[in-house]
Amino acid sequence: MPARVSEVKCKRCRKILFTEEATPLLTGHGEVRDGSTHFRCRTGTREHILFLSLENMPDWIRDIVNNEFWVKGKIQCPHCHCRLGSFDFVSQTKCDCGEFVLPPIWIIHQRVDRYSDVGSNLPVLSMPRARYNPGGEGSVQHSRVANGN
Repeated sequence: MPARVSEVKCKRCRKILFTEEATPLLTGHGEVRDGSTHFRCRTGTREHILFLSLENMPDWIRDIVNNEFWVKGKIQCPHCHCRLGSFDFVSQTKCDCGEFVLPPIWIIHQRVDRYSDVGSNLPVLSMPRARYNPGGEGSVQHSRVANGN
């Protein structure tokens, strides 16, 4: 059984933003995310946005939304002020299949880390890594310095 993700932290300052037990993350269809990876409808590509529900948003996000009069705005980390996501209650964007309206509050996946509750500090969602290509184009090759022997 996969570990349940419990803490969502700012990637820049590493402070806890909220827990998924108090603020469950949603898919583009408004369903609670049950794993680390979700795919967009129709396209089959990975979903890189974490949506939040209106009912369970953290108090600090509710304060930001209230300050912008529930229209549009950016969500910033309450600790380091790094941009984490946005909200938009004006435009009602639909998902790729056209059946569902996306939730209006979202966090960008690359701006946060999700940690499991089993004590591991390894992020559950990892970013794809660039491949190392030794000897290929653009790579730096190191030469050995020969002894005078």
